[in-house]
Amino acid sequence: MSLDVRRFTVSVTPELDRRLDDLKRSRYWHTTQSEMIRDLISLGLLHFEGYTEETKETATPEVPEA
Repeated sequence: MSLDVRRFTVSVTPELDRRLDDLKRSRYWHTTQSEMIRDLISLGLLHFEGYTEETKETATPEVPEA
């Protein structure tokens, strides 16, 4: 990883915090939380970059009800 990184803060809901904790324990136990978040952001960007302008509406994930 490059040493030239930018720090920023993200606020999450308690539900998202729980889901991230579960994911950290089950699939990212061998990495730092920062590395996990970078990976999830990269995966999300790759997902959205795969959609054309015509399909962007279908690319928007539905937010599950609490």
